[in-house]
Amino acid sequence: MQFFSVIPVFWREDFGLNEAQIGSLLAMNGLIIAFVEMPLVFRLEGRVEKVVLVSIGAGMIGLSFLVYNVVSGVFLASVLSILLVTIGEMLNFPFANSLVLGRSGPSNRGQYMALYAMGFSVAHILSPVIGMQVAGTLGYPTLWYLLIGLTAISLAGFLLLRQRLLPRPNEPA
Repeated sequence: MQFFSVIPVFWREDFGLNEAQIGSLLAMNGLIIAFVEMPLVFRLEGRVEKVVLVSIGAGMIGLSFLVYNVVSGVFLASVLSILLVTIGEMLNFPFANSLVLGRSGPSNRGQYMALYAMGFSVAHILSPVIGMQVAGTLGYPTLWYLLIGLTAISLAGFLLLRQRLLPRPNEPA
C-alpha cells in the first residue's frame, strides 16, 4: 500500500528523482503486470499451492522494502524494488483472492469476499497516513524495517495457514 503513496515521495525526497523518472518507475510496474501477470497466473495455477504462491509474493514485497536499506545506488535500488514488488504482487494478489474464495462456502462467499475487499480498502486508506507519519517522525529506513517486520508476520501467518490446509493422515479409530 506504500507503493503509490509513500515510495514516490521517498524517491523525490531521498533519491532526488523528478516526476518523469518516478512516473517511469511506476509505469514499469504497470507494464510488467499487463504483459506478464495473466500468463504467469495461468502457468502457476494448479501447479503450486496457492498459499505457497501468496507466501512467496508476500516475501518478495517485504524484500522490496529491504532493498532501500541495503542496496546502494538510486537506479539499482529503485528498479530492483519495483521488480520485487511487481513480481510479489503478481504472485500474491490473484492467488490471495482465490485462496479466500476457496475457503468460503456457497452460503458465505459474498461475506468472505466483502470482508477481504474491506480489509484491502482500509489498508489503502490507513497505510499512506501511517507510513508518512512513521517516515516523518522516525525516517524512511525505520519505516522500511517496520514494513519488513509486518511482512514477516504476514508471511508467518500464511505458513501457519499452509500447515492448517495440509491434508492430515488418517488417525486410528
